[in-house]
Amino acid sequence: MIVCPIALGIDFGTSGIRGAVVDAHKCILWQYRRLYPTACYGLAQTWREALFQLLACLPADIAPQINAIAINGTSATVLLCDLQGTPTTEPLMYHDGRGQEVLKQLGAFVPPNSPALSVTSSLAKLIWWYQNLPSKQWNA
Repeated sequence: MIVCPIALGIDFGTSGIRGAVVDAHKCILWQYRRLYPTACYGLAQTWREALFQLLACLPADIAPQINAIAINGTSATVLLCDLQGTPTTEPLMYHDGRGQEVLKQLGAFVPPNSPALSVTSSLAKLIWWYQNLPSKQWNA
């Protein structure tokens, strides 16, 4: 039986999901790694399915003892959700360059050396969404 606090770390990568449970002594108690399931639905739903698969694989003696969870995803990948956490769009991935359309606007209020002043930054994608999505998606 594990007696010290343990944490679950989850990484949503480009091609798959990884998970690990570690204890306070940095000992790995469990690991998980899977490619995303092949499905005919969108990426947000694929991530959800992968998460549920990971959680279902947690060992029964470890799962109840987890008292912290950390989640990581690819840098600058963004997904709009409603107040209940349900996705309202498909994600814009880290390398999506549609922020090029708003780069001049960003330059008006983002410092010149800021990582946010990039066509692939999360802020550029958010501004692009704001200008291009129907207003009902912003009031969900």
